[in-house]
Amino acid sequence: MDEPGRTAPDKGALKIITRDFVLLFAMALMLYTGMNMLTVIVPLFVIEDLGSNTAITGLLSTVYTLAACLTRPVAGNLSDSFRRRTVMVAGCVIFLIASAFCGLVPVLAALFLGRILQGVGYSVASTANNTASMDVIPPSRLGEGIGYFGMSQSVAGAIGPALASVIVGLLGNRFSFFGVAACGLLGVVIALCVTYEKRQKTPQAKKLQEVQPRRGLKDSIEKTALRAALIEFVSLFCIVSMMCFATPYLKVEQGFAAWVPGTFFAVSAVVIVLLRLAFSRFVGKCSHLVFLLPAYGAMILLCLGLPHAESAAAVIAMGVLYGAGHGLVWMAMGYEAVRAAPQERKGMANATFYLAFDAAIGLGAAFWGFLIEYIGYVPAYRVAAVCFVVLAVVAGVVFRKRTASVS
Repeated sequence: MDEPGRTAPDKGALKIITRDFVLLFAMALMLYTGMNMLTVIVPLFVIEDLGSNTAITGLLSTVYTLAACLTRPVAGNLSDSFRRRTVMVAGCVIFLIASAFCGLVPVLAALFLGRILQGVGYSVASTANNTASMDVIPPSRLGEGIGYFGMSQSVAGAIGPALASVIVGLLGNRFSFFGVAACGLLGVVIALCVTYEKRQKTPQAKKLQEVQPRRGLKDSIEKTALRAALIEFVSLFCIVSMMCFATPYLKVEQGFAAWVPGTFFAVSAVVIVLLRLAFSRFVGKCSHLVFLLPAYGAMILLCLGLPHAESAAAVIAMGVLYGAGHGLVWMAMGYEAVRAAPQERKGMANATFYLAFDAAIGLGAAFWGFLIEYIGYVPAYRVAAVCFVVLAVVAGVVFRKRTASVS
């Protein structure tokens, strides 16, 4: 029994899974689910409903990502200047309105505005959400807590495309945007339930703000993370050929039902989750080549095999390869990005890595969209396969003599 007049905060202070953590996780799950639904809905809407092409689809992804990247510094300052909950709600409202607007636009030009606003809303909400998650995770278990919280992205990667495929089948491409808007609405409701800022002064966040003042552009990149960020950028740049255009290829070109590409992405996300659970403990204890070479091998097989997948089962099997390739690179380079960074710059190293992540999606979507438009899907996939062969050789040169050390 505790002594009279004494409190026993230690047990509660060391808990990761608290009410606010669960709420923030749930909000992130809604936001990322909506974002992943768009990977299925936008290409189909642009090609089937608006009569456009893959080049325009790629540009729409680029403007979305560019808007998100440019908004992140502003969102970070807002999260430091106002209550996290206020910023989260504002971001989700923008995402909600923008998604509904996309479902109402009569012309392609207006869709660009909707995608820009979606990127702004997503960036504002996700930045504040991630910052809030670090407020409620015990400092002594921050790394573990961030790992748990990051599972929201992987789980959403499984739910989003599958859910989008179901909604597309029921409501059509245009009205599926309202399903994305519903995710934004749920994000608003959940964010309003986050009350930790009213109950405490968030000393951890206050301390971080005192130690980490606002920085200029030159301080926004952690140099020790650049190599990992560059490898992630190039890898994801090539993987985008699958991510953005697998849905129109399988549904429009190959004639598969909408649930097939949805299941393809859902299976890939499940594989990423399983890989993180099974192999995260080995990251840093062996050479990164143990992860990178099988990843690039899986992507080569995917690029060469997908055009020959003639059944739904074969396509779904290709999803396993996609998940393995993406997940293994993500694990290895995510660790490498923060391995050598100073303790006070770990967050910035992580930000550098995810900036490369976002930039690769935006730029890659534009590149592969134009390439597919001019040479076709199958030749473009062959080009991607060659890129992964080159990446495997480069990775072998970069990491051949170094075994990653345990952080």
